[in-house]
Amino acid sequence: EILRCLVGSEMCIRDRFLYIIECLGEIHNQPVVIYIDAVNESNYRDIWKNGLSRIYNKIKNLNYVRLAVSVRSGYESFVFDNNVINLQASQAITNIHHTGFQENSIEAVREFLNFYNIPFYPSFSISYELTNPLFLLLFCKMYKKEYEGNNLFNIYMLFEELINETNNAVSYTHLRAHETSQDL
Repeated sequence: EILRCLVGSEMCIRDRFLYIIECLGEIHNQPVVIYIDAVNESNYRDIWKNGLSRIYNKIKNLNYVRLAVSVRSGYESFVFDNNVINLQASQAITNIHHTGFQENSIEAVREFLNFYNIPFYPSFSISYELTNPLFLLLFCKMYKKEYEGNNLFNIYMLFEELINETNNAVSYTHLRAHETSQDL
């Protein structure tokens, strides 16, 4: 609701919200950050493309309110308008590229594997795909014994397994629904 007000045209509500959090920041002498995560995953990308500039323009002159937006690399043009893209290019706004677990991949892989009770193999720690947190999570959730010691797995195999498993689950659910239906 708050984000809809920030992006939308309901200026009274948006302005009051920003004023309140600006005052909170001033009282505590600390920035108040509005986090908007994974805008590229939204079903309403046009809202972000049209609204992020408006949000930025409202916030840029405030002393204590900050905005942090995350978007997957390669999706910027789908969710940012030219104004935001130009602000990034000119470094008027900060752009941080998150590299996943590349800096500490062995530690991250070992921690995930331990959490999911999966034995650690050296081939897991050198796999580039496992430096991606999403891939590592999917790998752990989809883990099968045949992966042990095998450095031939890749993201395409994992997605194929995930699609097949999801398809089987949906098919089974759909079949069960029809078996119990009185319309059959």
